[in-house]
Amino acid sequence: MVYATARARRGGLTGAASALLDAAGALISLAATVAALILVAHIVFVVFDANQANQIVSFVAYWADRLVLFFRGIFTLPDATLQVVVDYGTAALAWLFVGRIASAVLR
Repeated sequence: MVYATARARRGGLTGAASALLDAAGALISLAATVAALILVAHIVFVVFDANQANQIVSFVAYWADRLVLFFRGIFTLPDATLQVVVDYGTAALAWLFVGRIASAVLR
């Protein structure tokens, strides 16, 4: 019954096309979750003043700087650490929100 409902929702797609949409939805969900985890890891490293010379910390910082997108500086706060928490936290929530919606649309 569930299969019939999913098939009807997808306009009669069957077999490989349906499986491809499911896989794409899962991949988008995974990518959004990984992006959010990188951003949260960066927040944790900044809050706890992690060693910036460490390879893991610098790797996470590199990718977090790219994943924050246009959320960097969206709010102006007096404390630099709080600024990172708000900017990168907002970006992490946005990645999760948009990823889940895109995943649900495909599934």
